[in-house]
Amino acid sequence: MKVNKIEVSGYNQVKKTYKLNLDITQQVIGQDDVDSQKLLSLTWKDIKKGLEKIRKKLNDNMYQKLIYDLESKFYVLDSKYRNAQEFINGRPLKKNVRKISDVQNFFDVLLTLKEDNQVIINCVFENMFKNI
Repeated sequence: MKVNKIEVSGYNQVKKTYKLNLDITQQVIGQDDVDSQKLLSLTWKDIKKGLEKIRKKLNDNMYQKLIYDLESKFYVLDSKYRNAQEFINGRPLKKNVRKISDVQNFFDVLLTLKEDNQVIINCVFENMFKNI
């Protein structure tokens, strides 16, 4: 499965889930690649778990490299988060509802980082979107 584009289409306040439209390419053995679109709802905990699985599947250095790359390329527009690490983990004792534009920007940066860190980002997407 190759993720080509991720579009954040909304947020459900009752279920606390982000609605994502995925544009993916699936490889079928013996056939051409199949392009498809999937609609998926994820909580922020699912997204965070996908990032943290890097520590278990790859190693802690890969996770630190990804966080460093996110810190340098990801800019949070919401003033209540000071940096990417705080955006990902949330602020203690605060209501951590992230803006849709920031979540969209987060996924856009992950897709641009895929060119340099393909193994890391594929591991993240594999764990985030394991229900597909």
